[in-house]
Amino acid sequence: MRRDTQDYLWLGPGLWALSFVFIFAALLGLLRFNFTRDRASVLQGDIQGASDSFKLRLTGTQDYLTLLANARARGALSPSDFRTRAMGYVALHRELLNITWVGPDLIVRDVAPREGNEQILGLSLDLPEPRNAASQALQTRLPAYTRPFQAIQGNPSFELWVPVFRGDRFLGLFAAVYSIPALLEHVTPESLRQQYQVALTGPSGNPISTLPSEGPLSSSEVQRKRLVPPDNGLAIRLIHHETRYWTPEVLFLSLFCVASIMGMAYGMWALKRDLTRRKKSEQERDSLVKKLQDAVRARDEFLVIASHELKTPLTSLVLQIQMLSRWVGSDRIRGEEAPKAIQGANKQVRKLATLVENLLDVSRISTGRLKLEKQPVRLGSLVDSVLAQLGESLRTTENTWSVKADPSLEGEWDPIRIEQVLNNLLTNAMKYAPGTLIEIEARREDQAAVIRVRDHGPGIPEESRERIFGAFERAISHVSVSGFGMGLFICRQIVEAHGGDIGVESKLGEGATFRVRLPLTR
Repeated sequence: MRRDTQDYLWLGPGLWALSFVFIFAALLGLLRFNFTRDRASVLQGDIQGASDSFKLRLTGTQDYLTLLANARARGALSPSDFRTRAMGYVALHRELLNITWVGPDLIVRDVAPREGNEQILGLSLDLPEPRNAASQALQTRLPAYTRPFQAIQGNPSFELWVPVFRGDRFLGLFAAVYSIPALLEHVTPESLRQQYQVALTGPSGNPISTLPSEGPLSSSEVQRKRLVPPDNGLAIRLIHHETRYWTPEVLFLSLFCVASIMGMAYGMWALKRDLTRRKKSEQERDSLVKKLQDAVRARDEFLVIASHELKTPLTSLVLQIQMLSRWVGSDRIRGEEAPKAIQGANKQVRKLATLVENLLDVSRISTGRLKLEKQPVRLGSLVDSVLAQLGESLRTTENTWSVKADPSLEGEWDPIRIEQVLNNLLTNAMKYAPGTLIEIEARREDQAAVIRVRDHGPGIPEESRERIFGAFERAISHVSVSGFGMGLFICRQIVEAHGGDIGVESKLGEGATFRVRLPLTR
C-alpha cells in the first residue's frame, strides 16, 4: 500500500509544473496581445502627431501668404519688398520651391527666388491644377490647394493659392509651390524614420514620395491620414517596420518574470500591507496632532478674548458697587446719583449676561444642540421689536435709522433666534458706524424673505468678507470695539439652521450691507 502511494507522489510536482506551463503560456499570450495593441496605439498616435506637424507647416505658410496678400491689398508691398521677404521665407522653409505673384490677367508677374525660376515669368496658368485652384480661390476669396501634379521644375508638387482683393477689385494671387519630396524630407522627424516607412500619397493612395527605410515592413500595421482639404488628396502614410516578438530574450524574460512574480507576490503584498498600515497610522497621528494644536490655539485665543471682554464690565460693575457702598448712610444715597449708579450697574450686568449667552450659543452650536422653536412670525413686527429694544443704544451712538418692511411678510421661524440675528446685525452697525444712518429692509424675493441691514461706516476689505463669519473674528481690528467676535458666527449658524444663507456686500469707505435670506415655509 505504501508503495502504491509513493507511485503517485509525482502528481504534486506534475500538477504544479502543469500549472506553471499554463500560466507561462497565458502570460506569453497576454504579452503578445498587449504588445500588438500597444504598437497599434503608438502607430495611431504617431500618425496623428505626424499629420499635425505637416498641417502646422502648411498652415504657417498659408498665414504668411495671407499677410502678403493683406499688405499688397493695402499697397504696402512693393515688388522689391515682395522678393526680399519671400526669398527669406523660402530660405527658411526648404520644402518650398518658390512663392509666385500672378497678376489679375492670370500671368506670372514675379517670383521669389528668381534663381532657377526665371522660366516661369510671363507664363499664363495653362496647367490644369494651378488654373483650377486659382479659379476656386478667385471665386471663393479663400485659399485653395491644387492636387499633386508634376511641376515645371520637374518635381512632384502641389500649390497653395491665396487671392488678393482691394474691396471688390481683384488684384491677383500669391502662390506657394511645394516640392513633395522636400516637404517629406524636411518635416519628418528622425524618430519616425527609425520606426516606419514614411511616404506622402496622392488621391489614389499610391505613394508620390517615400523616404528610404531598412528592413521588412509589416503589411498589417499601416496608417494613412489626409493633410489638407479632402479634394486635394495629399496624405501621409506610415508602415511599421516588422519586429520579431518571439526572440530568445523575450522568452527568457517571460520565464524569469513568471518565476519572479510567483516567488515575490506574497512578499510584495505583505510589504504593501505593512506600509499601508504604517501610513494610515501616521496620517491618523498627524491629524490628531493637528486637531490638538488647533484646539490649543483656539483655547488660547478664546481665553485672551474672554478675559478681556469679561474683565471690562466686571471692573465697571465693581466700581459702581464700591461707590454705592461708600454712599450708604450718607445723603448721596438718597440723591439723584444713586439711581444713575444702579442703572449703570444694571447695564454692566446685562452686558455680562449677553456675553455669557453668546458663549452658551457657541457651545450649543459646537455640540449640535442648537434647537429651533418655529412658529408663524411677522418679520416687520420682529424688526420693530428689536429697534425698540435698541432704542437707547441707538440714541447713545447717535445713529439714525430707516425701516422698509413689508407688513404682510410672514414665515415659520424661531422668533427669538431671528431677533438675535437682527440684534447682532444692528449692534455691529452701531459699533462700526456710530453717528450714521442705518437702513433696514425686509421684503419678499422669489420664495424667500430677505433682510438687508446697511450701514455707512468704513466698509469691509474684500479679503475679510468671508472670514468675519468665523468664530472670534472681527471685520476691523480696533481696540474700541468690544465683543468676542462671535456675533456673525452665531448669525450664520442660526440662519443656516433655518435653511437660509447670509452674506455681505461692501466697498471700502461706503459702508456694508448684510443680507439674510430665509425660506418662506407654509
